[in-house]
Amino acid sequence: MSVWVCQRYILALLGATLAMGGHLYISTGTGDWLAPQRIGSSLGGGLIFGHLVAWTVILVGEIPRIWQARVWRILLAVCGVLAGTLSWWSYSVLILYNTSPDWVWLALGGAALAAGFLWTWQWPYAFRVVFTSGLLAVPVITTYQLYLITLNTPSPNMALLYFNPSRPQLIPIAIAAFVLLIALFGHIRPNRAA
Repeated sequence: MSVWVCQRYILALLGATLAMGGHLYISTGTGDWLAPQRIGSSLGGGLIFGHLVAWTVILVGEIPRIWQARVWRILLAVCGVLAGTLSWWSYSVLILYNTSPDWVWLALGGAALAAGFLWTWQWPYAFRVVFTSGLLAVPVITTYQLYLITLNTPSPNMALLYFNPSRPQLIPIAIAAFVLLIALFGHIRPNRAA
């Protein structure tokens, strides 16, 4: 059983690291593709975010399968929301240096992340991926739209993810790639039927 948990952690880490690292790498501009600063910040930010997302996946998607007591499941769900909130906090504070993040949006993003993996282990793989992708996309899209609406105000709303506004046609593709990488890798169950 512990080997499965480790394998699932590694796969969730890989997916979330690719999602955030890719997002950071692509959204930093169009020049200097091999600049060490660009690669380093993308890898570092992706790994921090990836580890926190992987902990969220394990807390709400794997351990409740082992511990069947309802109290443990509720406690793990709360811990999963906290880990998901910390995932978004790591991007906002450690990568973007936002010293006063909006904790309500971070908590909603964390709740969406945790809910996507919470008690969905009995569903077919495709349903789990679509469900999680949809849940993750809602706060990402909503916060970015609110950010755009309030951009010209003295204190614009915080977005969970920021995108390059010079190419708005690529934003839906970037969001889809981000949420799908997290959902696809986070729901893989190694060495057992999915």
